[in-house]
Amino acid sequence: MTFARLSNPGVRIERFGAAGDNSIYFTLYNPNAEYAHTVVTVDAQALKLTGVLSIEELIDGQKPEYERSGAILKVPLNVKGAGARLIKITKH
Repeated sequence: MTFARLSNPGVRIERFGAAGDNSIYFTLYNPNAEYAHTVVTVDAQALKLTGVLSIEELIDGQKPEYERSGAILKVPLNVKGAGARLIKITKH
């Protein structure tokens, strides 16, 4: 169970790392030919991602904007056609 979902059903997601780890990774893959926009919604409480968090996209080296509402994180991303994104969420 990833404890994350995507707003775009055409994009795929997989999680690496266990609940309670200091860092959790999510890979997103867009198998389609065109860019896809999606919002990653993460259940931070289920993954024990409490306190101060940082989020990095490791392929582009960017720090995407995100929203936090209680235990829910929302990270909007664009994924290239036939492309991938790698998100790292770290608790400090």
